[in-house]
Amino acid sequence: MQTDINMSAKAQIRPRARQRLQWRKVLTPYLFLLPYMIAFLVFQAVPFVTGIALSFMRWELLERSQSFIGLQNFTDVFADDLFWQSFRNSFYFAVLTTAGVAVVALAAALALKHVTRGQTFFRVVLYLPVILSISVIGIVWGRVISNDGLFNYYITRLGIPRISFLGDANLVIPSLSAVTVWWSFGFPMLIFLAALYAIPESLYEAAKLDGAGNRALLRFVTLPLLRYALLLVLVTQFVGHMQVFGQAYILTSGGPGYASYPLIMYIYQTAWRYYHMGYGAAMAVLLVVTQGGGFLAFPGVSIWLAVVTGLAGALATMAGDLWESALKRRYGVKDSGDLIPGHGGLLDRVDGLMFAVVVVAAIKLAVDQGLTV
Repeated sequence: MQTDINMSAKAQIRPRARQRLQWRKVLTPYLFLLPYMIAFLVFQAVPFVTGIALSFMRWELLERSQSFIGLQNFTDVFADDLFWQSFRNSFYFAVLTTAGVAVVALAAALALKHVTRGQTFFRVVLYLPVILSISVIGIVWGRVISNDGLFNYYITRLGIPRISFLGDANLVIPSLSAVTVWWSFGFPMLIFLAALYAIPESLYEAAKLDGAGNRALLRFVTLPLLRYALLLVLVTQFVGHMQVFGQAYILTSGGPGYASYPLIMYIYQTAWRYYHMGYGAAMAVLLVVTQGGGFLAFPGVSIWLAVVTGLAGALATMAGDLWESALKRRYGVKDSGDLIPGHGGLLDRVDGLMFAVVVVAAIKLAVDQGLTV
């Protein structure tokens, strides 16, 4: 009798234990994500909301009191000539750099696809500038294109007059743009290369049977099938390069005059040098609105869908980074590979991207099925 009671008690305990184990399996990934979620809220979401609130306030950083002034900061910004000049500088830089990155990255990807030997070596060499910091880029290129730099040193020895890349108001932004193109085309190159490998070879073979040459293949097969990758590169590069700061800060300090003075530098100096926090926040909000409009270039994307996609992509990126770290701990290795020496391996560079791509693709599928926000 006692044995039957014990067996019945154990039978009741086992389902509970299994249920607790199942809950642990379900909750464990979310517990791992919790620190990233807290960091996202503390360092991104809360400052973003606070910045919007500050844009409607008059607050000098050294003063304790804050006063609500409504849209006065925005009214002052729209009447600020320096704001519009810095905005035009950033916009001009972003357009030039985005176009340059797209062209160079696509050309490099097309060339790499047709390289049969040493492709890995050339891919690493072309990607290497991306891993350098903007400080290194500024110092190195400053020694090359400044008035006393290497470029002018050699052309003057050939009897050619000096070219003031950083001192001429007409050349300074194109010069900064060229430096940035060299620095940042590596990652878009990988995006184009992956998209090129996804194009079925049968399409090229069928086009060749119809008499298509290389130009026709590029125009009627390659470029149409790269349109989404090209759109992704154009939008993300434009949004990123509208935030130019380091290049101008290190190489020109915004000069000559205000010819290369970018909007981010104006926001930074307004808020942290002159302590006009509310005015700086208003300019930052306008910049965010301008950048957010770029994502509306995607067909079927509303503002709310862009917000949801951005949040989901950010969380997926965190999850990818966490997964890759867990994978390395599982197998007891420090780096995921040695393709990029001293940089953790290629997987360390794309771990978040792999997860984010799946999330964005799922959202795109929902949009294609008519499930828009």
